[in-house]
Amino acid sequence: IAINALNGFPGPYLKDVNAWIGLEGYLALMARYPDPADRRCIVHESLSFMAPGMPMPETFDVAIHGTLADRVRGERRNDMMRLAPLFIPDGGGGKTYAEMTLDEYAAFYANHPSSVLAYEGLVAVAQAHAVDALPDVTWGANVSGMSDEQLLCIVNMYRVRFAADGVVMQEAWPAYPVELNRTAKRHAYAMLHTILQQVRAGKREQALRQLGFVQGVLWTTGMYTLAEIWTHDGH
Repeated sequence: IAINALNGFPGPYLKDVNAWIGLEGYLALMARYPDPADRRCIVHESLSFMAPGMPMPETFDVAIHGTLADRVRGERRNDMMRLAPLFIPDGGGGKTYAEMTLDEYAAFYANHPSSVLAYEGLVAVAQAHAVDALPDVTWGANVSGMSDEQLLCIVNMYRVRFAADGVVMQEAWPAYPVELNRTAKRHAYAMLHTILQQVRAGKREQALRQLGFVQGVLWTTGMYTLAEIWTHDGH
Protein backbone atom coordinates (compact mmCIF):
# COMPACT_ATOMS: atom_id res chain seq x y z
CA ILE A 1 0.00 0.00 0.00
CA ALA A 2 1.22 3.51 -0.85
CA ILE A 3 -0.21 6.42 1.19
CA ASN A 4 -0.25 9.85 -0.47
CA ALA A 5 0.52 11.91 2.62
CA LEU A 6 3.45 9.67 3.50
CA ASN A 7 5.03 9.86 0.03
CA GLY A 8 4.19 6.26 -0.81
CA PHE A 9 5.07 4.81 2.61
CA PRO A 10 5.05 1.98 3.65
CA GLY A 11 5.22 0.55 0.12
CA PRO A 12 7.16 -2.74 -0.02
CA TYR A 13 7.87 -2.52 3.72
CA LEU A 14 4.20 -3.08 4.58
CA LYS A 15 4.67 -6.36 6.45
CA ASP A 16 7.49 -5.06 8.66
CA VAL A 17 5.74 -1.76 9.37
CA ASN A 18 2.51 -3.56 10.25
CA ALA A 19 4.37 -5.70 12.77
CA TRP A 20 6.06 -2.61 14.19
CA ILE A 21 3.21 -0.09 14.59
CA GLY A 22 -0.03 -1.98 13.93
CA LEU A 23 -3.35 -0.36 13.01
CA GLU A 24 -3.20 2.14 15.87
CA GLY A 25 0.18 3.30 14.65
CA TYR A 26 -1.24 4.10 11.23
CA LEU A 27 -4.11 6.01 12.82
CA ALA A 28 -1.62 8.03 14.87
CA LEU A 29 0.44 8.83 11.78
CA MET A 30 -2.60 9.93 9.80
CA ALA A 31 -4.13 12.00 12.63
CA ARG A 32 -2.03 14.96 11.48
CA TYR A 33 -3.54 14.79 7.98
CA PRO A 34 -7.22 15.83 8.16
CA ASP A 35 -7.44 16.55 4.42
CA PRO A 36 -9.21 13.61 2.73
CA ALA A 37 -6.85 13.95 -0.24
CA ASP A 38 -3.93 13.13 2.03
CA ARG A 39 -5.65 9.95 3.17
CA ARG A 40 -5.80 8.64 -0.38
CA CYS A 41 -3.79 5.50 -1.05
CA ILE A 42 -3.25 2.69 -3.53
CA VAL A 43 -3.07 -1.02 -2.79
CA HIS A 44 -0.82 -2.85 -5.25
CA GLU A 45 -0.86 -6.60 -5.73
CA SER A 46 1.18 -8.49 -8.29
CA LEU A 47 0.38 -11.65 -10.20
CA SER A 48 3.26 -13.36 -11.97
CA PHE A 49 3.24 -16.18 -14.48
CA MET A 50 6.05 -18.31 -15.84
CA ALA A 51 6.02 -21.36 -18.08
CA PRO A 52 8.77 -23.59 -19.44
CA GLY A 53 10.66 -21.78 -22.18
CA MET A 54 10.00 -18.29 -20.81
CA PRO A 55 13.25 -16.43 -19.96
CA MET A 56 11.50 -14.22 -17.40
CA PRO A 57 8.08 -14.27 -15.72
CA GLU A 58 5.29 -12.00 -16.90
CA THR A 59 3.97 -9.84 -14.06
CA PHE A 60 0.60 -8.11 -13.91
CA ASP A 61 -0.24 -5.36 -11.44
CA VAL A 62 -3.58 -5.02 -9.67
CA ALA A 63 -3.90 -1.43 -8.40
CA ILE A 64 -6.89 -0.57 -6.21
CA HIS A 65 -7.35 3.06 -5.20
CA GLY A 66 -9.01 4.03 -1.96
CA THR A 67 -8.88 5.99 1.29
CA LEU A 68 -7.72 5.22 4.82
CA ALA A 69 -10.46 5.34 7.44
CA ASP A 70 -10.05 7.49 10.55
CA ARG A 71 -10.78 4.56 12.85
CA VAL A 72 -10.70 0.77 12.83
CA ARG A 73 -13.81 -0.51 11.06
CA GLY A 74 -14.67 -4.19 10.97
CA GLU A 75 -12.71 -7.28 11.92
CA ARG A 76 -10.03 -8.58 9.59
CA ARG A 77 -10.29 -12.16 8.39
CA ASN A 78 -7.16 -14.24 7.96
CA ASP A 79 -7.34 -14.14 4.16
CA MET A 80 -7.29 -10.32 4.05
CA MET A 81 -4.51 -7.74 4.05
CA ARG A 82 -3.59 -6.50 7.53
CA LEU A 83 -4.89 -3.00 6.80
CA ALA A 84 -8.32 -4.35 5.81
CA PRO A 85 -10.04 -2.61 8.76
CA LEU A 86 -8.68 0.75 7.52
CA PHE A 87 -8.74 0.49 3.73
CA ILE A 88 -11.90 1.82 2.01
CA PRO A 89 -11.66 0.91 -1.68
CA ASP A 90 -13.21 3.15 -4.30
CA GLY A 91 -16.39 1.53 -5.56
CA GLY A 92 -16.78 -0.62 -2.47
CA GLY A 93 -19.90 1.06 -1.15
CA GLY A 94 -18.00 3.03 1.47
CA LYS A 95 -17.06 -0.11 3.39
CA THR A 96 -13.59 -1.14 4.47
CA TYR A 97 -12.43 -4.54 3.27
CA ALA A 98 -13.05 -5.87 6.78
CA GLU A 99 -16.66 -4.64 6.78
CA MET A 100 -17.46 -6.56 3.59
CA THR A 101 -18.92 -10.02 3.71
CA LEU A 102 -16.87 -12.75 2.07
CA ASP A 103 -19.19 -12.67 -0.97
CA GLU A 104 -18.99 -8.87 -1.24
CA TYR A 105 -15.21 -8.93 -1.00
CA ALA A 106 -14.89 -11.69 -3.61
CA ALA A 107 -17.32 -9.97 -6.00
CA PHE A 108 -15.61 -6.60 -5.61
CA TYR A 109 -12.18 -8.05 -6.30
CA ALA A 110 -13.34 -10.26 -9.19
CA ASN A 111 -15.09 -7.38 -10.96
CA HIS A 112 -12.57 -4.62 -10.30
CA PRO A 113 -11.25 -3.35 -13.67
CA SER A 114 -7.63 -3.77 -12.61
CA SER A 115 -8.25 -7.39 -11.54
CA VAL A 116 -10.05 -8.15 -14.80
CA LEU A 117 -7.19 -6.74 -16.89
CA ALA A 118 -4.59 -8.68 -14.90
CA TYR A 119 -6.46 -11.96 -15.28
CA GLU A 120 -7.04 -11.38 -19.01
CA GLY A 121 -3.33 -10.72 -19.38
CA LEU A 122 -2.51 -13.91 -17.50
CA VAL A 123 -4.84 -15.96 -19.71
CA ALA A 124 -3.35 -14.45 -22.88
CA VAL A 125 0.21 -15.30 -21.81
CA ALA A 126 -0.80 -18.80 -20.72
CA GLN A 127 -2.50 -19.47 -24.04
CA ALA A 128 0.48 -18.10 -25.96
CA HIS A 129 2.68 -20.67 -24.25
CA ALA A 130 0.24 -23.54 -24.77
CA VAL A 131 -0.45 -23.91 -21.05
CA ASP A 132 -3.69 -25.52 -19.86
CA ALA A 133 -6.56 -23.09 -20.33
CA LEU A 134 -7.20 -21.32 -17.05
CA PRO A 135 -10.75 -21.55 -15.72
CA ASP A 136 -12.75 -18.51 -14.68
CA VAL A 137 -11.89 -17.52 -11.12
CA THR A 138 -13.26 -15.24 -8.44
CA TRP A 139 -9.86 -14.06 -7.27
CA GLY A 140 -9.31 -15.96 -4.04
CA ALA A 141 -12.96 -16.42 -3.14
CA ASN A 142 -12.76 -20.21 -3.08
CA VAL A 143 -9.42 -20.43 -1.29
CA SER A 144 -10.27 -17.83 1.36
CA GLY A 145 -13.67 -19.47 1.90
CA MET A 146 -12.17 -22.94 2.21
CA SER A 147 -12.88 -24.62 5.53
CA ASP A 148 -10.07 -25.98 7.67
CA GLU A 149 -11.34 -29.49 6.92
CA GLN A 150 -11.08 -28.87 3.16
CA LEU A 151 -7.61 -27.40 3.55
CA LEU A 152 -6.44 -30.40 5.57
CA CYS A 153 -7.89 -32.78 2.97
CA ILE A 154 -5.90 -31.07 0.21
CA VAL A 155 -2.71 -31.16 2.27
CA ASN A 156 -3.15 -34.86 3.04
CA MET A 157 -3.87 -35.61 -0.62
CA TYR A 158 -0.57 -33.98 -1.59
CA ARG A 159 1.28 -35.85 1.17
CA VAL A 160 -0.03 -39.14 -0.22
CA ARG A 161 1.03 -38.11 -3.74
CA PHE A 162 4.56 -37.18 -2.66
CA ALA A 163 4.91 -40.42 -0.70
CA ALA A 164 3.60 -42.48 -3.63
CA ASP A 165 6.21 -40.85 -5.89
CA GLY A 166 8.99 -41.78 -3.47
CA VAL A 167 9.77 -38.18 -2.49
CA VAL A 168 11.79 -37.76 0.71
CA MET A 169 11.17 -34.79 3.01
CA GLN A 170 13.86 -32.11 3.14
CA GLU A 171 13.15 -29.20 5.45
CA ALA A 172 15.78 -26.77 4.17
CA TRP A 173 17.18 -25.87 0.77
CA PRO A 174 20.80 -26.97 0.23
CA ALA A 175 23.38 -24.25 -0.37
CA TYR A 176 23.71 -25.34 -3.99
CA PRO A 177 20.44 -26.77 -5.34
CA VAL A 178 21.41 -29.78 -7.45
CA GLU A 179 18.65 -31.54 -9.38
CA LEU A 180 16.24 -28.65 -8.75
CA ASN A 181 12.99 -30.51 -9.41
CA ARG A 182 13.84 -33.23 -6.90
CA THR A 183 14.96 -30.68 -4.31
CA ALA A 184 11.84 -28.57 -4.78
CA LYS A 185 9.61 -31.61 -4.28
CA ARG A 186 11.42 -32.56 -1.09
CA HIS A 187 11.09 -29.06 0.30
CA ALA A 188 7.41 -28.80 -0.65
CA TYR A 189 6.73 -32.19 0.96
CA ALA A 190 8.25 -30.96 4.22
CA MET A 191 6.22 -27.74 4.02
CA LEU A 192 3.00 -29.75 4.07
CA HIS A 193 3.78 -30.84 7.63
CA THR A 194 4.29 -27.19 8.58
CA ILE A 195 0.97 -26.27 6.95
CA LEU A 196 -0.83 -28.88 9.06
CA GLN A 197 0.62 -27.35 12.22
CA GLN A 198 -0.35 -23.83 11.09
CA VAL A 199 -3.95 -24.83 10.40
CA ARG A 200 -4.25 -26.46 13.81
CA ALA A 201 -2.81 -23.32 15.42
CA GLY A 202 -5.33 -21.10 13.62
CA LYS A 203 -2.69 -19.51 11.36
CA ARG A 204 -4.71 -19.79 8.15
CA GLU A 205 -3.05 -16.91 6.31
CA GLN A 206 0.41 -18.45 6.63
CA ALA A 207 -0.97 -21.89 5.76
CA LEU A 208 -2.66 -20.64 2.58
CA ARG A 209 0.46 -18.79 1.45
CA GLN A 210 2.59 -21.88 1.88
CA LEU A 211 -0.02 -24.03 0.17
CA GLY A 212 0.25 -21.71 -2.84
CA PHE A 213 4.01 -22.32 -2.95
CA VAL A 214 3.52 -26.08 -2.73
CA GLN A 215 0.97 -26.00 -5.54
CA GLY A 216 3.43 -24.03 -7.65
CA VAL A 217 5.97 -26.82 -7.15
CA LEU A 218 3.38 -29.46 -7.99
CA TRP A 219 2.62 -27.70 -11.27
CA THR A 220 6.14 -26.75 -12.37
CA THR A 221 7.43 -30.27 -11.69
CA GLY A 222 4.59 -31.82 -13.69
CA MET A 223 2.84 -33.63 -10.84
CA TYR A 224 -0.47 -31.87 -11.57
CA THR A 225 -1.79 -29.60 -14.33
CA LEU A 226 -3.07 -26.10 -13.55
CA ALA A 227 -6.62 -27.23 -14.27
CA GLU A 228 -6.28 -30.05 -11.73
CA ILE A 229 -4.91 -27.70 -9.05
CA TRP A 230 -7.77 -25.24 -9.57
CA THR A 231 -10.14 -28.18 -9.10
CA HIS A 232 -8.44 -29.03 -5.80
CA ASP A 233 -9.11 -25.48 -4.57
CA GLY A 234 -12.81 -25.83 -5.37
CA HIS A 235 -12.97 -23.64 -8.49
